[in-house]
Amino acid sequence: MAASDLQFLIIRDVKDGYRWRLRTAGGETVDFSQQGHRHKGDCEQEVHRLRDDMYPDAKVRDLSARPS
Repeated sequence: MAASDLQFLIIRDVKDGYRWRLRTAGGETVDFSQQGHRHKGDCEQEVHRLRDDMYPDAKVRDLSARPS
């Protein structure tokens, strides 16, 4: 699995605020946030920190604004 095949998904969790998942191009979850973030900006900061440190080629998609 190449790092370029990975994608962070930022999602809205009704109960906990915002969460992220790291998925492969095939849809397999590789990692996920252990806790919800009350503010979207906090979630985005965590995603970008992880991307910078561990997954520099991973894409980031914000799915939090999509209607449920």
